[in-house]
Amino acid sequence: PGQNFYDGRFLIHSQLREDEFSLSFLAEDLSVRSTRVLREFFSSKPGDRRLKKRFVAVAKDLQTAHAPSLRILYPITRENRCYTVCDPTVGSTLREEIASSAPLSPEVAKRRLAGILEELKALHVASMFHGNLSSDCVVPCNDGSTRLAHPVFLGYLLREGDPPTSLMIDKDLQSAGLIGLEMIDGKPEGEDLGARLASVHDLELGGTLDYLLLAPGKAPRSAELAQQLLVLLSQAESEGLEKALDLYDQAYNLSGSPRVRKRLDE
Repeated sequence: PGQNFYDGRFLIHSQLREDEFSLSFLAEDLSVRSTRVLREFFSSKPGDRRLKKRFVAVAKDLQTAHAPSLRILYPITRENRCYTVCDPTVGSTLREEIASSAPLSPEVAKRRLAGILEELKALHVASMFHGNLSSDCVVPCNDGSTRLAHPVFLGYLLREGDPPTSLMIDKDLQSAGLIGLEMIDGKPEGEDLGARLASVHDLELGGTLDYLLLAPGKAPRSAELAQQLLVLLSQAESEGLEKALDLYDQAYNLSGSPRVRKRLDE
């Protein structure tokens, strides 16, 4: 705190967060008098010029990618170190919201989960991932949207080379499912996943969490399919018998959820 950076352009105010890939600082960009988040990424090969060039190229791609969670203004390389500059994400985290009002109602939980899936879909379509998803990285916004803070995609790039994107996408989806459970039972962790899932009585939410956490379907999971599942189950709940049966059948084929199968049998 109190130090200047990048030829005096930034004044460091405070450290925000540290994870295995990076350090984040709240700073003031004195050239435009605006608050920024300055993030320093750790590199396994600090002097590797090719790795730095790859970092800058990917970071610049993220400036124009339709990936809301990676709102990078621009990258910086300085003395063999790599940084990104971003606007700060303003608002309370989902974990704080859960702590103050747990459990959340199914309606609020579904809205929050839909927002998380929308952000993940944008990342995954751009062949990126979050990699560090938890309720304290989710920021519900006043306009109804959801932002995901502290993604570690660029951190993986500098530490591990080009990351195993398909595996990390799967990790993102599992993490989204665990956040869904946390919204309902207020527990950030729990050993008995089956019991926690069984306690979710809302069919739309429960069927979608089955898909995210149990993955019994044959096709690879995706945030987009999870979104479709939420919509299908919501529509089925409000339709007449014949149309509802068709929608439930589509939802079961998509998810393999045992609770959706049970609703079909009923």
